[in-house]
Amino acid sequence: MKRNILLPTDFSKNAWYAILYALELYKTDACNFYLLNVFSGTSNIVDSLINMDPGSELYETAKADAETGLAKVLDMIAFREHKNPKHNFIPITTFNHPLEAIKNIVEEKDIEIIVMGTRGVTNARNVAYGSTA
Repeated sequence: MKRNILLPTDFSKNAWYAILYALELYKTDACNFYLLNVFSGTSNIVDSLINMDPGSELYETAKADAETGLAKVLDMIAFREHKNPKHNFIPITTFNHPLEAIKNIVEEKDIEIIVMGTRGVTNARNVAYGSTA
């Protein structure tokens, strides 16, 4: 039976290191790795919810950026010559609050474990964990 593992990413170095850690940790297991990027139009989620309707320029631009970012992550995995036949990678982009999106994916995909970096894009050192972690 394949493991279902969620790898949320904001495309930061910490998120990349978490992905590498998961690949190494589960190198002998058959796994579905769900690479998740949650996008929004602005840093203020309320503004994003109000102004980001599917089809709007802001929404479509943010979605395209998220899809491009996930494609780059997949390329980086391939570039590292990660050719484990037991590993399957499924990219997911969604518009939502990160915690809500993670909760939804965990339920939908029967996720067993989440592997994520503790600091995001800002890499703030004055807090123990990032806002999502």
